[in-house]
Amino acid sequence: MRKNTTKPPLSQNNIQTTSKLPFYKKIKIILYILLIFFGIGFVQQIFFAKETISPLQEITTLPVIKEVRNITGANKYIVKGQTTDRINVLLLGQGGVEHEGPYLTDTIIIASYKPSTGQVAMISIPRDLQVESKELGKVKINAINAYGEVQGYPGGGSALVAKTIEDVFKIPIHYWIRVDFESFKRIIDILGGVEVNIEKSFTDYQYPAGENKYKTVSFEKGLQTLNGERALEYVRSRHSAEEEGDFSRARRQQKLLLALKDKILSSSTYLRIDKIAAIYNELQKNIQTNAQVWEIPNFIRLYQKYGISDITTKILDDSPLGPFYSTIDENGAYILLPKISDFSEVQFIIKNIFTISDIKKEAPRLAIQNGTTRAGLAQNTAEILKTFEFKIAQISNAKSQNYKKTVLYDFTGGKKEKSRKFLETTLQTKSQKTLPVIDNVENIDFLIILGEDQISQ
Repeated sequence: MRKNTTKPPLSQNNIQTTSKLPFYKKIKIILYILLIFFGIGFVQQIFFAKETISPLQEITTLPVIKEVRNITGANKYIVKGQTTDRINVLLLGQGGVEHEGPYLTDTIIIASYKPSTGQVAMISIPRDLQVESKELGKVKINAINAYGEVQGYPGGGSALVAKTIEDVFKIPIHYWIRVDFESFKRIIDILGGVEVNIEKSFTDYQYPAGENKYKTVSFEKGLQTLNGERALEYVRSRHSAEEEGDFSRARRQQKLLLALKDKILSSSTYLRIDKIAAIYNELQKNIQTNAQVWEIPNFIRLYQKYGISDITTKILDDSPLGPFYSTIDENGAYILLPKISDFSEVQFIIKNIFTISDIKKEAPRLAIQNGTTRAGLAQNTAEILKTFEFKIAQISNAKSQNYKKTVLYDFTGGKKEKSRKFLETTLQTKSQKTLPVIDNVENIDFLIILGEDQISQ
């Protein structure tokens, strides 16, 4: 087992806490977390339903709800990211004081919302990714939060993680939320557990049990209701032989977040005032966020207008099609590095995550031909386009290998517009109006003949 190499020993005394919060911050925490992390539809039903269901009538008389309704009519500001049609929220999960390495962020997810279409995307960043921070130099990304807490970085460790992600991935982080895993576990127990469809059985013989001890945890394939303890084991386990370490764990974390959203939105939750109050009490102790109270009603208005159309999940990994590769650093620690050292591939994936979702829906099939003398150009291009959800039907050499410019043909009659625009932008060409005569045209949507403009100089 790889040992963590974070240098500063952390103690409760030198970490900022959020247990004693002013009234407005308590409002901010419960609403914002439910709004973004667990499902904005839940908040809408409670605060904006025109016909309040009987069990909810009592809650609308509480001072906190009256204050929220006052706020909703008092501020006309827009949410950060709204003007660019993409709101990015960084979700961080840490073990907390009861765990080894309590301030290491083993869950790092960029959650994005596109108001104009209602699309949501969740992109998981691996904990072992080595990045370069202005404050720390080269460091594993999951250690940045701990450093920020110990060194008193303005806004805390979460703010430093957000800043680093902005610098490395060239994407603005408008909001960040940090959740303690123990609080996560207790919230699930308050909800009565969450239902998860476990895709395959797995056993982890090295699940951390505190003080350098381990225990065995196992999960059987099938639909199960997980209580808080089992849910925490499900999202933290990463040493089973049946899975892919941290990447499988990232998939399970996204899966459980979606299950948690469904549970919050169920009538068994939003019709129970006692559960809402218990979640509120739990969240105010262990949540850190930079959200402002006046932004909450504006988020709700966005949901009322656009809702959520679909949710896309993406794991950035070291698979053959992934943007990272694994290696060992000079200190003997396992790390991940980008295959393209300037992170440009990762930046492109994150920037175009909603386009990737659109392409996946269109399921375009490509024929790729090499119109140059560069061996392997068509195969390499196909591997890259697979990352963006294109289906590769054919790979071959063109009849001629003297193409200077790449040529794109659209056989769909414009029916797969998102895919066509992506190919035109990426390949820096325009689709041709006159189509060639080729075999098996019914099996493809686009034909790409690669020219010398696709060869790196």
